[in-house]
Amino acid sequence: MKKTLFFLTCLSLFILLTGCSSPPTLTVTADKKKIDTVKGSYCWSSLFSEKCVDTIEPSELLKKKKNDPVVLHKATTLNFKFEEEPQTVEVRIEQSNASSTSASVKLEDNQLTLPQENGTYLYIVFSKHAKGTVTHLFTINVE
Repeated sequence: MKKTLFFLTCLSLFILLTGCSSPPTLTVTADKKKIDTVKGSYCWSSLFSEKCVDTIEPSELLKKKKNDPVVLHKATTLNFKFEEEPQTVEVRIEQSNASSTSASVKLEDNQLTLPQENGTYLYIVFSKHAKGTVTHLFTINVE
């Protein structure tokens, strides 16, 4: 009986320390709406392993995951909540128009204000954590 209990305790501890680690999720909200995000490429490590996943191009990944743009008004504030607070965050914003412009911005107090110009915008959120890096994607249609 004691051997079985010892074995189960060791097994539980091993599983806890090695295999249950995965990249944190990102929750984005605006005007009390939850905006669905898609996890993109990432590299994540746990005590005894590291896993890197390279996904397809961001706009194609969003299409494949059927992640449709959320319609929001100009200058709406986006709120970012990470399951695990990152060390650094960078957001790249790409506008889907004839000129296909893009810009990189930093979050301030885990918030970002939408552009004043109408259009569809792809948001690519790069976050760096102690255990690795992860990319999250979503699209907004600004009206």
